[in-house]
Amino acid sequence: MEIIEQYKQSLERKEKLLKPYHDKKRSLDDLTVNEHAAMLVLEAEIRLIKEFIEDLDYFIINK
Repeated sequence: MEIIEQYKQSLERKEKLLKPYHDKKRSLDDLTVNEHAAMLVLEAEIRLIKEFIEDLDYFIINK
């Protein structure tokens, strides 16, 4: 279960990194190309971590 907690902490860190990009986008400020690319990468990493946590939960609970 410790490994799941590590991934959840990683997920929280990445979500905190993503928040300023979403805030800037919501305020109708234009994101630079680099900011937009960073936002897309973070969103993809977050999605992958969430899926991995779900899979890990399944395998640990159903082993």
